[in-house]
Amino acid sequence: MNTICNDNNLSYFLFNNRNLVNQIGIVLLGLTLLLWIVVFLRKRKNKKIKPFVIGYIVLGIFFSISIGLSIFSSKIQKEYEICLEEEELKAIQAKDVLPSEIIEKDPRDSLKEEDMDLEEGIEITEENSDEEDLEAPGNMIYFLNVGAGTESFILQDQGHFGLIDTSYNSKADFIVKQLKALGAEELDFLVITHAHLDHMGGYSKIMSSIPVKTLYIKNPGNVNSNYVPTYLSMIKEAEEKGTTICDVKEELCQSMELGYMHLDLYNTEFVNAKGVDGLDRSRVENANSMTLVATINHKKVYFASDIGDYFDKKQETKTAKEVGDIDVYKAAHHGYISYNNSLEALSILKPEYVIMTNTKELSKVSLNRIKNTSPDYQKTYYTTNGTITLHINMDGTMEFNQ
Repeated sequence: MNTICNDNNLSYFLFNNRNLVNQIGIVLLGLTLLLWIVVFLRKRKNKKIKPFVIGYIVLGIFFSISIGLSIFSSKIQKEYEICLEEEELKAIQAKDVLPSEIIEKDPRDSLKEEDMDLEEGIEITEENSDEEDLEAPGNMIYFLNVGAGTESFILQDQGHFGLIDTSYNSKADFIVKQLKALGAEELDFLVITHAHLDHMGGYSKIMSSIPVKTLYIKNPGNVNSNYVPTYLSMIKEAEEKGTTICDVKEELCQSMELGYMHLDLYNTEFVNAKGVDGLDRSRVENANSMTLVATINHKKVYFASDIGDYFDKKQETKTAKEVGDIDVYKAAHHGYISYNNSLEALSILKPEYVIMTNTKELSKVSLNRIKNTSPDYQKTYYTTNGTITLHINMDGTMEFNQ
């Protein structure tokens, strides 16, 4: 079966151009009807109609082709969603590329440190305690090597520091070590993109080690998610430490500055998405992932967190339309084979460079989608190969350490 999941080029084109195909069909239908009216009127007046009949037949053929392509592209859409579900089910059974939502534990049952690392996916532990201390020449972004399927990023400019997500609790000491090696005495901000422990598990150790001026959160509201209590506990702890809480539903909390960096937050409205089983389970947190764009010397670096399209009310594509064309893309959901990194979103973003917080093997399908939708694609970097650093020069040239 030539579906999008089998990387068929015609399928990719039709999937990304369904609206265009439909519009062409509508135009051809209009022209066909107009020509039919002309033929009908000329026939009533006993005038020659042969040229118009030929044109009518040609337009009819084109219209039929267009409708056929439209139906085919709609069929591909359905097959794509089905094959993604099948991929997830196979991954669950194989226990090798587990979607994040499958094995989450309820922190209300236990919040022991040894349980924290089982929250989302299988944490592939990477030894990084002996990594060399980081250097900070001007603006820098550090995509930390905290293991596969988890993430934390340090942003630095003009002596100011910010942190996006805190990985697992077991990775917090490493993150603190890197921050202190850079000379960070406080964080201007900490952004927690959503309530999953691979993105927020280390918050307590980090906030206890380095003062945080502002915590940016998206209050998850009253949903049936196992990790809402932990999320609310984080907010309470931040308040006790004197950290300003900035709920991103407020417009003033949707952008900030870090030195000469400008940062914008997206997907800030709460979305009541449904899981595959129709329940408001942990997938609702991925649907509500805040995403962030760092603009540095006119270049855009997009942190897509775990935002997705399928089963999530097309949040990924909606946000991509707001973000627009980007230069560097931190792939959604670590690049897992899942309902993230959709073709529709990628065809809008068109990244030049890609960061995978995962191994090459576990993100190869997402990378293939990126290559098929990004005409200026150059290279993908993997945090599991070591912490990735990015410096953007005044002229917009980008320097990666890998």
